[in-house]
Amino acid sequence: MSGFLASKYLKYRNAIYRRAIDEDLSCTECGYNVRGLTYGRACPECATPIEPAGGDILPAGGDILLTGGPAARRAWAIGFAIAFLCLVGAVGARLMLLVLGARGLSDATVSVYLEFGLVLSFLWAIAAWLLTPRVLGARFMFMGTLRWVVRFSQLLWPLGYMCWITGFSDSSSWWIMWGRLLRLGAGAGAIVLAVMLIAVAYSAQRENVARRLRAVAWLLPIATLLPHAFPLSMPWFFLVPLGMILLLWAWMMILYALAVGELHRHVRWGTLGASRLASRQERVAETRRAYDRALEASVRPPPPSQPDIPMPDDE
Repeated sequence: MSGFLASKYLKYRNAIYRRAIDEDLSCTECGYNVRGLTYGRACPECATPIEPAGGDILPAGGDILLTGGPAARRAWAIGFAIAFLCLVGAVGARLMLLVLGARGLSDATVSVYLEFGLVLSFLWAIAAWLLTPRVLGARFMFMGTLRWVVRFSQLLWPLGYMCWITGFSDSSSWWIMWGRLLRLGAGAGAIVLAVMLIAVAYSAQRENVARRLRAVAWLLPIATLLPHAFPLSMPWFFLVPLGMILLLWAWMMILYALAVGELHRHVRWGTLGASRLASRQERVAETRRAYDRALEASVRPPPPSQPDIPMPDDE
């Protein structure tokens, strides 16, 4: 696992993904030969994104977030937006619970916290589904199976919260134990999603996002599991290390949210730029057609041809 997450290995994979187009390929808009460039970049003649000719199977190279059509880019943007809101909401809820817990928690407060977590878990499962499209398996060979692992593992979040809510209302330790196990499996899937997004960030040339996600992949599991080692009833001085661990967890979640938000902004601005480019090209084409019509109207038609004058035959 350490070799997989190593910076040198990820840079090596990134160099493979960005290798140049080694065959003659014409731009779909102007016909310029883009051999030597990379997929997902702009044509140097007309600024049209260079798309693969064989459908949605993305070859090695190019930005996977901006290579698909408008529907694919919209799904990426919605998925990143939902994931960002879920991460920020989880941090806010946990810190609020920590502050209120210093004065003693009531059953109503815990119940509201669990119900809010249940809503966030459903939204997070939707975001995980949108952020693991089929093109990931076609682009990265190790993501064909992992994308399904992430999709189904994130469905364990709402199941875990429902077990936790049932155990809290019935005072049943059995339901609470099952809730913890399900949320543990879902948390492992969330880390796998972060690892997958590292490769996505490198394909989009967002090295700062990849660094944040690497920190999340290493430290978030530790910050998530350590609080479970503390007993429910403990002396007051144990609250200091527990609070530091929870602050580390909150910081890792904020880094996760910042990385997701940066990818969302990248997709949104890329989509906006593509739409503006398409609008500009349409205006240029319409202006060109108007000039052609005006030119045709200003040119006078040639005079009608005269019939040939017969020449007398030479005797």
